[in-house]
Amino acid sequence: MGHVRELGMENSPDTTIWRYARQYEYDIVTKDEDFLRLVVAEGFPPRVVAVQNAQVPVAKLAEFLLARLPQLQEFLGEQPEFGVLLLRVG
Repeated sequence: MGHVRELGMENSPDTTIWRYARQYEYDIVTKDEDFLRLVVAEGFPPRVVAVQNAQVPVAKLAEFLLARLPQLQEFLGEQPEFGVLLLRVG
């Protein structure tokens, strides 16, 4: 697992991040709706966890995701049937 900053990709286009995730078997957790368009256009992997209405502090977002950990583990742990999990903050 890695954040785009840790991978030196914070200024990379979404398509570059997408290809990297596909190549190295990462899934993507994002607030960026462009990745939803990519999963529709390109298919999956990578799978995308899209967090909507996520204009909240990072600590609040982390708390939100941790509260949904079982749901995330189920989605990310199974053989992909679906490429997107939508989560809405608030």
